Amino acid sequence: MCNNWCSGLGTKGYQPTRVLELSDTGIRLRCDLQAIDDFKYLALSHMWGKDPSNQLRLLSSTLQDFQKAIPLNMLSNIFTEAIRITRYLGFKYLWIDSLCIIQDSKSDWTAEANMMSAVYNNAICTIAFVMPPDVSHDSTQHREDPRASTPCIIREPAQARAGVFAYSLRYSQTSELAHQGWPISSRAWTLQEQILSPRTVFCGDQTMKWECVETFSDELTGDLEGERKGRSNHFTQKELLSPRPISKPNEPSPPPNRMERKEILSNWTTLINGYRRRDLTKASDRIMAFAGIARAFQAQHGLIYLAGTWKEHLPRSLLWFIDRTSRANHLRFVSQDSGVESAPTWSFFATPLYSSRSKRHRPLAHSHRLGRLEGSILFSATLLQFTWPNTPANQSPPTAYYDFVGLKITLEFITIDVSLPRGYTGFPGSCKSLEAQLESLLGASENSESVWASVHFESDDDEDCDHYPTEVRIALVEERWTGSTYYFEGLTLEPAAEKDTWKRLGLCRGDATLLKIYHSLSAATVPVKALPQSSTSKSSQESIMLWLEGAKIEILTLV
Repeated sequence: MCNNWCSGLGTKGYQPTRVLELSDTGIRLRCDLQAIDDFKYLALSHMWGKDPSNQLRLLSSTLQDFQKAIPLNMLSNIFTEAIRITRYLGFKYLWIDSLCIIQDSKSDWTAEANMMSAVYNNAICTIAFVMPPDVSHDSTQHREDPRASTPCIIREPAQARAGVFAYSLRYSQTSELAHQGWPISSRAWTLQEQILSPRTVFCGDQTMKWECVETFSDELTGDLEGERKGRSNHFTQKELLSPRPISKPNEPSPPPNRMERKEILSNWTTLINGYRRRDLTKASDRIMAFAGIARAFQAQHGLIYLAGTWKEHLPRSLLWFIDRTSRANHLRFVSQDSGVESAPTWSFFATPLYSSRSKRHRPLAHSHRLGRLEGSILFSATLLQFTWPNTPANQSPPTAYYDFVGLKITLEFITIDVSLPRGYTGFPGSCKSLEAQLESLLGASENSESVWASVHFESDDDEDCDHYPTEVRIALVEERWTGSTYYFEGLTLEPAAEKDTWKRLGLCRGDATLLKIYHSLSAATVPVKALPQSSTSKSSQESIMLWLEGAKIEILTLV
């Protein structure tokens, strides 16, 4: 199973551009890998430390010298230990990012970083040092006494009585808890290295641990995942990428059903939040450091990647938001960065990352409220096309995993323009005019009783609330009728700099509740005008939003 891990990437047999060759006399950089027979290599996953400039790196000026010899006395303790482990395991080739990617060449870095998923996926094994360079040591030193971790048999089990064993608390540690406790798991780049590697040995902690597609084990206490698999519904990092059974080579996976599509989106959101918690030395790397996971997830599920989401999940996946309620209200969240400017506004990559002093973060969430409701869908927006610069519509360029500049999506919405009063926080929490229209419309029937409506707005950016416009356009993504309550969810938009395009500001949600339950929509409402027909949306003629003053069916392009 490990040999077939992420086989859908289509990169099996891929050879890195460069690799370190380990000989009895030293190490050197090899750039002619096609000349090597039976080429097999290991890869290193590590932290660069507080001052990467002090670390030996491959530069344009040292490329020729490194092909002759790399000075051993200038290598960090992590590099020398990784070399020792590679030799001990019987391998002579090792891939280390800082020594195999030309660090002062933007073109080389972009090309190699984009293929990092293939590098780790094709390595026989990844050696991961869980501590930063200033605290990592030789893996044979500072090891605890095995008796502190192995189970102690106090009484042997017999046919008439159970045995008594004493275990270390770490004996029941899951892979998730182990990863959370390691400094390496606080770094964004290492997430794809941990997920995409078919096998990883973790060094630098008190004990060595082994993780592959099938198990997570401690060198002393053995399998740490067996108990979890029998009692937990939580997925490991690898299971989030592929929770369904892995298909045999050359055997296509069956298409997912509706519940599986929902699970896929949920697992994708979990991966995103696991990534968003991690730190980057350069905020500009945020898209690239996630590209390997996106490439593997796309290959696994047969989806089309669009700036952090999937074409097959649009338009519902546009209903993401930054969850402000899942953490303690007394924590003061601050912006870590301003988001990625090259990402389209409808992508979560364009939003700032928020964290508090306690290192908690505001997670990304997708609205599933309407998807869980019974009843009839009155309207659902329709994706018409996506376009990249200099690329035919509905086709993606090779750079789609890491370069989002110019990506647009065009959808058919029901839209309505509203005026928003400015609240005391600078951001309007509700829209009284739209609430009044809904109450008036749903209360117009002779059969209907009192109606209570609520419309609420959420901004994508806490720090930009003071600049939130007073005039916005609501683009309806979905509306639903349950027999007693009307629900809708959509985006709030404003015109973008480019003509006839729109940028996202946040979400808009609303509902209107009737005291009496009606078995049909017509019994609860009175049409006040003829509704326009939609060319693509089958149920637009049932829409309640279209009965409101100023509402219309419209095709909008989001940037």
